[in-house]
Amino acid sequence: MRPLEVRRAELEEKIARSERQLFKLRAALVALLEPKPRKTHPVEDALVNGYRDGGKTLSMLGAEHGISGEYARQIIIAYEARTGEKLPRKKAPRERRPVTRVTWQCSDCGQSRMVTPSFRAQRCRKCSRLAILRISDDAVIQAIAMRKAGMPWADVCRSLGEHPYRHQPLASRIWRRLRAEGQLTTPEITAIFGNGWLWLARQHPADHASIRQQ
Repeated sequence: MRPLEVRRAELEEKIARSERQLFKLRAALVALLEPKPRKTHPVEDALVNGYRDGGKTLSMLGAEHGISGEYARQIIIAYEARTGEKLPRKKAPRERRPVTRVTWQCSDCGQSRMVTPSFRAQRCRKCSRLAILRISDDAVIQAIAMRKAGMPWADVCRSLGEHPYRHQPLASRIWRRLRAEGQLTTPEITAIFGNGWLWLARQHPADHASIRQQ
């Protein structure tokens, strides 16, 4: 058996070695849990100062430093989260493009107004409504033929010299002619007005009821 002093020295050496290992592990754990300073972008200060001074948007500042506006926005958000400062948001000024206007005159009443060059109507809305109410039977027959051929309502109105977006009075006139001739049948109505003819039938409840009974 070893002497008691030798065994005691060995135990003390083991305890000291364990304490040193525990101290190293504790130091490593503290270093691991300690928050590390975040790396900032090289142009963060310039972006923050330029954005705080005003007059420039993030897209403008990003273009000056070779980055996108979205990347500049992320840098500003990271700066605000780290420092707690809230920078005022700015919007880019809207550029209004000039709209070309020309003088247009109604062929019936002579009323004139400024319109875009793509405006193709010959009459104003009021005169177009009155003209459609006075439209001849021959024109109604032509409109029915054009609709059966698949021509849109706007083109039909243009062919008759009317406002391209005022086809409701013309459709009502066609409906009354079909009623007078006894042709208010589902195939005939669908061929002229398409599948969306119910909006017109609801304006004539008696006709709508008779069509449903067919």
